[in-house]
Amino acid sequence: MQKSASFERNFSEYQISRAKLADEFVILNDGKICDLIGREVVKFLFKDCEKNFDEMINLKKEEHINLAGLKIEDELVSSIKISISGYDESSDSLDFDLNLLSLSVPYRYAISNGCFEMSIFLKERKEVVEKFLSTFSYKFEANSGKERHVIVFINESKIYEQTYM
Repeated sequence: MQKSASFERNFSEYQISRAKLADEFVILNDGKICDLIGREVVKFLFKDCEKNFDEMINLKKEEHINLAGLKIEDELVSSIKISISGYDESSDSLDFDLNLLSLSVPYRYAISNGCFEMSIFLKERKEVVEKFLSTFSYKFEANSGKERHVIVFINESKIYEQTYM
């Protein structure tokens, strides 16, 4: 007997990704509940359609970068600069909570020629900025052949640099 999984919403209402450490599993997230489903489930029954496991597993694999845990040495922060080269505005996504910062000047950002760059000028304690950085989330398609290079500067000093494929 074939196992199936039924879902009460339309297919497009779920965020679906492959599990990073277990290739034979998919993750379905509706914003409240997250399901990890293995190959033993053959059919996925959504409100508006039906998918088989192979269709689900062949979805794009996402990479997720979060800047939580970055430590800042300076007690007072006057500038933040985040630069991402290789940024693809058609498929990459960024999320962050600016409401945590008391901005005296509007922040600026630019997206051009495959680069994202954000500059924030402020006067804030390091703990507040560390909390802001912990909300910074960058998602992109993994193994796309495009290299992403992420750099974070605080008070014009580099505190983070990493290259992702």
